[in-house]
Amino acid sequence: MALALMNLKNSLHTAALLLALGGAAALVGFLAAGTTGAFIALGVIVVSLIVRHQGTTQALLRQLGAALVPESAAPGLSRMLQALSARAGLPMPRLFLVPMPVPQALALGSAEAPLVAVSPALLQRLTPRQIAAVLAHELSHLRHGDLRVMRLADAAVAVTGASRAWACWPASSRCSSAPPCPSGCSRSCTWPPSA
Repeated sequence: MALALMNLKNSLHTAALLLALGGAAALVGFLAAGTTGAFIALGVIVVSLIVRHQGTTQALLRQLGAALVPESAAPGLSRMLQALSARAGLPMPRLFLVPMPVPQALALGSAEAPLVAVSPALLQRLTPRQIAAVLAHELSHLRHGDLRVMRLADAAVAVTGASRAWACWPASSRCSSAPPCPSGCSRSCTWPPSA
């Protein structure tokens, strides 16, 4: 029952983020170029969400310098992770080592294709019981779908940053090379936008 409630909560958060992101993009697009701009902005949002979703995990692993840990290299840790993932009803996650000087653990992927990354500092400084608790915590993120909500929040931040620069893009004759507009872009924009 608690899992179903958590999944419902995450689904509602996801829907709210998508609506807010789409609404903000449509508003910026409309202000920049009218109705056409609103549709273009919504199209850009959809494409960017698809692209960001597909490449995020692998890009993050590369950025962190993560290395896949074969089960034979850490049999005790692999057994622990296998037991915890079975308890959580998840497939066995692929385990990665991230070279960080601080104790760190990350859940990546999805409930269908889970990945867990840990730093050497975490493995060296924590007891096996503490490591099990940290891994269980990361697996709970996967089980509850928290990563979907976090990815959408990250995408919202990226898109709103891009939309700030796009807001004064010269989509029509309303922008000139006069002094900068308040949002910090290099063109001055007149208000209201001309049709």
